[in-house]
Amino acid sequence: MKKIPKLKIIPIIIFIAILQIAIITLFYDTENVGKGLEFIKFPKKESVEIATLEKIEITEEITKEETEQKTEEEEFTEGEHVEEIREIVSKPDQPIVESEKLEIPPAQRKILENAKEQCEKFIENKFEYYNEGYPPENEGIATDVVARAIKAAGYDIRELIYEDMLIAKSDYPFDRYVNQIIDKNIDFRRVPHQEAFFKKFGETLTTEIDPNNSKIMSQWIPGDIIFFELEIGDELSDTVGIISDKLTEKGVPYVITSADPPGYVAELDWLMEKTISGHYRYPP
Repeated sequence: MKKIPKLKIIPIIIFIAILQIAIITLFYDTENVGKGLEFIKFPKKESVEIATLEKIEITEEITKEETEQKTEEEEFTEGEHVEEIREIVSKPDQPIVESEKLEIPPAQRKILENAKEQCEKFIENKFEYYNEGYPPENEGIATDVVARAIKAAGYDIRELIYEDMLIAKSDYPFDRYVNQIIDKNIDFRRVPHQEAFFKKFGETLTTEIDPNNSKIMSQWIPGDIIFFELEIGDELSDTVGIISDKLTEKGVPYVITSADPPGYVAELDWLMEKTISGHYRYPP
């Protein structure tokens, strides 16, 4: 093998040294030279990584902004629904008349108050004969609603109707019944007998309903007694109720009565739905 002269090797060594220095300068972080290969810079790779990281950060920021915006929208939407629900719940479907401002006689106000109290209890629509006349507090029919309310105002129509029958039996439609003997425990609970009593001793009022006529509607006062004809054509009253201080959206009063349905004492929208056969105010 032919040996390379020493003079020729020296330039080669110098060239290699310069090349190494150039490589070190190019690829090493000059601030961290000598601290290990973990500081080696690969410019092209670093650029790719930085670009990728920046892209990820931008994506995360966009996602974060979208999430926050979506959350705000959801909160706003939920808030809207909550307000709507609150508005619906707080808005009564049966507007209440401020009865304190109405000119209602004291006795009639007591009739109204007792009738409304009956609505708050569960009084089953049930008919039986009772030796004491009045049924138990948890049951009864439409005439019992009226009799209880009238009694709360200081008028016991069980006694009043019985006493008047003894004097003027012919004023009461006994011909509608098989048993025409006066019975203190049941006569006051019969619709025709109650109507005959109120017609005789109460104030007879209009049976007309017109939500657009304030003059007519002003005659319907909470606590009034109202009779209905359910079997159209026989011209006979079949049930009875008391005018409430609650109104429909049209401004028509509800009726407090016991019927089936619903099967208990309640406020029902009857004035525009049923045939009115009598309207009275007692005491007059």
